[in-house]
Amino acid sequence: MAACIRYEDRLDGMSNYLQWKVRMIVVLKENRLWTIVSTMVTPPASDPIALDIHEVKEAKAQRLILDGIRDHLIPHVVEKKTAYEMWNTLKGLYEAKNENQIMALKEKLQGTKMAKGEGVASFLTRVAQVKDELDAVGELISDSDLVWIALKGLTKE
Repeated sequence: MAACIRYEDRLDGMSNYLQWKVRMIVVLKENRLWTIVSTMVTPPASDPIALDIHEVKEAKAQRLILDGIRDHLIPHVVEKKTAYEMWNTLKGLYEAKNENQIMALKEKLQGTKMAKGEGVASFLTRVAQVKDELDAVGELISDSDLVWIALKGLTKE
């Protein structure tokens, strides 16, 4: 039986893309499907047995990707013919370096404040999640900057 992603770990959008990507790569590698997802593999035309094996791998990879995303993301990948195209579509949605997206995430990080009644651990988790989202689009925040942002968010207005 093929390993899969737990329901609660399915891709929901930018908020969990980085974690989902890591889990999916492991699941695909475990099922020996990462090559078919990460590179454009041309189906063998002359060997019917090799073609059958390729089609089975392709179907399994597509199923794992579909099982690993929430229903609202299926329209983005449903028309794609290969697992490689599906993977790259999701990658393009959530991994592409988009200046507006980076600016919005930086503003979100800078404006993160601890809510009334919220625990420190919960607040720091929210800060870390936004940092992870920035990391996913290639925008790194230094540890010292993150500490200052977190301390600023802990202070009472």
